[in-house]
Amino acid sequence: MTRHRIRDRRHHQRRSAAPAVEPRHRFALLRREGVIIAVTVVLAGGMFALGKYIEFNSPGAYDAGAYVYSAAHVLNGARLGVDELPSAQPGTFMANLLGVWLFGYNDTGPKLVQMLMQLGALVLMFLAMRKVFGLSPACIGVFLAATYLSSPLIAKFGNVKEQFMIACMIAGVSLIIFHEYSGRWFYAVLAGAVLVWAPLFKQTGLSAVMATGLFVLAQPILRHKTIGQTARQTGLLLAGAAVSVVPMYVWILGWGIQWGLPYKWVYDILAALWPSAAAAEDAVATSYVTEGRRLVPLSVQTPRVLRYYALFILPITLAVGGIVMRIGLWLRDRKAQIPSPNPVRDRLVLLLGLWWILDMAFVWISPRSYEEYYLPLNGSAAMLAGYILSLYFDKLA
Repeated sequence: MTRHRIRDRRHHQRRSAAPAVEPRHRFALLRREGVIIAVTVVLAGGMFALGKYIEFNSPGAYDAGAYVYSAAHVLNGARLGVDELPSAQPGTFMANLLGVWLFGYNDTGPKLVQMLMQLGALVLMFLAMRKVFGLSPACIGVFLAATYLSSPLIAKFGNVKEQFMIACMIAGVSLIIFHEYSGRWFYAVLAGAVLVWAPLFKQTGLSAVMATGLFVLAQPILRHKTIGQTARQTGLLLAGAAVSVVPMYVWILGWGIQWGLPYKWVYDILAALWPSAAAAEDAVATSYVTEGRRLVPLSVQTPRVLRYYALFILPITLAVGGIVMRIGLWLRDRKAQIPSPNPVRDRLVLLLGLWWILDMAFVWISPRSYEEYYLPLNGSAAMLAGYILSLYFDKLA
């Protein structure tokens, strides 16, 4: 894409057909885009505000009260890991610590922190989708995300780990998109720094991390990048992750904090898979899944999961449609040996598709089907929906 590319594909095609745009036409174009953005802000912002209003006026789940208590206890002088052992993951605990420190002993502070995190993520999501899919798909995608991620059906609690995790995943993937389009190194560093925190709120945040890793490693295989470019991008992502999370390791180990290290659960999973006596003692994750499956078999869990899938039929349909269209167009172009008119957009479908598929799959890990477990798949679906929407608006043009 040239630097003169107008983000909305319809305008891009008209611009490519004419060598120049008259000032009055350019003004009309900018005014039209401004109206579309303003309408999106009102509609998406209204749904987001309504959802947050309901969250702020709804009593939190039991976990939320425990998070707030742990944060307040530590702020009042309790020794972490000795006098107080938080049940929250490190990310969730830190968010509650910040919220209670700023706003006192209540859950309003953590909810405000979560709201600001999600608001920032939605802004990044809009900018990223506009860059890759165009203005109209970006507006629709953000409206879908703001609606479903704020819906009382699944988002009635504000101080829950899924809400914090989603903000990190959306922001991290958006930064990856910026890096793919611009090639600027700091976008990859920022993406690594943000994505590494998603699993520190909840382990299923690995969906965005795994999707990014698979996407980056697939680029030389698909001949989209050289091995050297892939190695550089991988190094930048890992550097960002290290800069972001290593200070917590230094704090815990250097000051002798009696608290589990970040990502210790990854070691537990690997240890559980290793055939040794020591591994049996750390088989926490495996025993959780195995015991949960014994208590709630798939025959009981499947109708519950499918019922929730049916409630999100719109984003799921758009996501599936985007994947099917990308595969179909790839097969057509490969057979006809036609180069893609928008190769960066097309290859980013792999990233968004992997992320969404993993989000859809991870809801099956837990035998329970709490409403908030289904929040993440709506964020990734809203971004993936931008692909099929961009194809539609290209046809209209």
